[in-house]
Amino acid sequence: MRRLIYLIVFISNYLLSQNVTTKFFTKGYINLEPKIMTESVCSFKKGKTVGIISYFGLDWWKVNFNDCIGYVKSNVLILNDDMENLKTQKLRNDEFLLKESMQIKDSISLIKIKQDSIALINKKKDSIRIKKAIKDSTVIAFVKKGAKFRVNPDLMSELLIPELKESKEVILKDYKNRYFKACIDSKCGFINSIWVIENKDVKELVRVRKIESIARKYQESLKRIELKEQERIKQEKRILKKYGKKIYDKLKAGYYWIGMNKEMTIFSLGEPNDINKSVGSWGVHEQWVYEGLYLYFENGIVTSYQN
Repeated sequence: MRRLIYLIVFISNYLLSQNVTTKFFTKGYINLEPKIMTESVCSFKKGKTVGIISYFGLDWWKVNFNDCIGYVKSNVLILNDDMENLKTQKLRNDEFLLKESMQIKDSISLIKIKQDSIALINKKKDSIRIKKAIKDSTVIAFVKKGAKFRVNPDLMSELLIPELKESKEVILKDYKNRYFKACIDSKCGFINSIWVIENKDVKELVRVRKIESIARKYQESLKRIELKEQERIKQEKRILKKYGKKIYDKLKAGYYWIGMNKEMTIFSLGEPNDINKSVGSWGVHEQWVYEGLYLYFENGIVTSYQN
């Protein structure tokens, strides 16, 4: 059934795009991909007729100009009703396919949850038991003969117990980075995991601590992403307020032009791959190197570019 629906969507898009044409509003280039910083496949002149293949999204159109197929932005085309209909149908189809995709993902997720539920419940029970055991200092294990207890979890740390003469029972308190915090004969220190004889509880202790470590790192990563996003929002508001909506929109779309300053350039194109700088009596000259693009600055202002 879903295959039939997808086929209908495809056919409707195809039929709608047949014989849709317009003219170029200005001269320019057709890009290989729907983005600003990409290779150009051919050029066009103002007023020339071009065939519209489809609306890609994000203001990009896939076009066919004298068998040269690629992408252009809306601002170089004279928009007409046929194109608006094509764009509207594309957005509707995208919305439909997105809903279908989400339903499929939800179904897969439900199946996986059902399959894993018993195992997860058992693991949770084990984790609760081990956490309680750690708290109560009842995770028992044996360490091998020759084991060394250290003051800190570090190979270069001072020895608390130089070397065990025989295998002994210990109470494990914690685990981190291949070291157990363990107590033996009223002394507590750290012992490398290679000296600990594994049993079910030891393995579970290690597993629980590793999961907790991963969870902490994940939360830290989310926090960094959140802070970065907050900084991005602040920057966008600042750029919008400082330069106005017209320039903000151009920068947001990735445009560049002579007269831009460094702040505008970084907001539009990001940090350059490299900067070549020279200083003289005339001032400061810089070449900013991007992928397939060179910007030239004189005293902080773009004076020319090469692509």
